Amino acid sequence: MKKNVLFFSPTFYELPLNENIKKKYDNLSKVANVTVLAFSSQKKIHTESETTFYLNKKNKSRIFNYLKIFFVSYFQIPKLISQYEIEIVTFQDPVTSFLGVYKIKKKYKDVK
Repeated sequence: MKKNVLFFSPTFYELPLNENIKKKYDNLSKVANVTVLAFSSQKKIHTESETTFYLNKKNKSRIFNYLKIFFVSYFQIPKLISQYEIEIVTFQDPVTSFLGVYKIKKKYKDVK
């Protein structure tokens, strides 16, 4: 049985996704049910093959982007964990993900 995995990163995705990104998530979806939380030029929920992308609008200001990453990791990730019964959460950036990891560890003991 495939695990439910959430990937969270400050990565900026252009839509439509390029072929390399499509292949990456196509291959990952063979071994896991993948949900991605990242950034784009617009706020959008995008489905590509078997992967759902929750894209938040990226700000031009680097400081506001970091604040938004903290906000998203603290409030949006727990909602996605509940909605998709996420078992594993991966963070690309350990510094900006601190609040999200802290909240997950307090609220969801079984999530790795």
